[in-house]
Amino acid sequence: MYSFALSAGIALLIGTTAAVAAGRWPDIVARGVTLAMLAVPSFVLGVVPLDMLVVRAGLGRVIADGTWATVFLPALTLALATAATWSRVLRTALLEAQSAPYLRVSAARGAGRWHRLWVHQLPGAAAPFLTVVGLGTAALIGGAPIVESVFTWPGIGRYTVEAINARDMPVVVGFTLVAVVTYVVTSLVVDLLCTVIDPQLRAVRPPG
Repeated sequence: MYSFALSAGIALLIGTTAAVAAGRWPDIVARGVTLAMLAVPSFVLGVVPLDMLVVRAGLGRVIADGTWATVFLPALTLALATAATWSRVLRTALLEAQSAPYLRVSAARGAGRWHRLWVHQLPGAAAPFLTVVGLGTAALIGGAPIVESVFTWPGIGRYTVEAINARDMPVVVGFTLVAVVTYVVTSLVVDLLCTVIDPQLRAVRPPG
């Protein structure tokens, strides 16, 4: 859940910044950062901060104990690649919404850039963004075993890795079922939210 919140927050920050400053240096920097986040494997993203920040700088603990004091680095490592994908989709959706006719009407009425962004563009871009967020939950769940093993985080992912090494099949099957159920429920919630946000997706009832 913490990784999910970090992914959404980072994606909103980078995607919105890139869309508002499209073609300028913040957009170029944002796209370069997201490309690096996508290109570097998650275990490298985990080992480098662990070595630089924890071992060398002494910030945090080498062995995570499952408390909030040690959750940030593993959650951030798990969230970066997913946030990069979500931010790129959000940037594209915001730029597509920017060309909508109602935005020109809103600008003609004197609405500022930020007002148009929060009132019109973000709701217009919410459907594709929420869709990719729903699909991205699978990546978060799938990456948990690697990241939790790197940071020795006592979570379900590390427990599953230990179960695989011990050939404990009921635990492996249970983790798979939890991942599938989480993915299905998240996709259902996202579809319902998209239907509420976008009136074009609502079913049209026949008259009478």
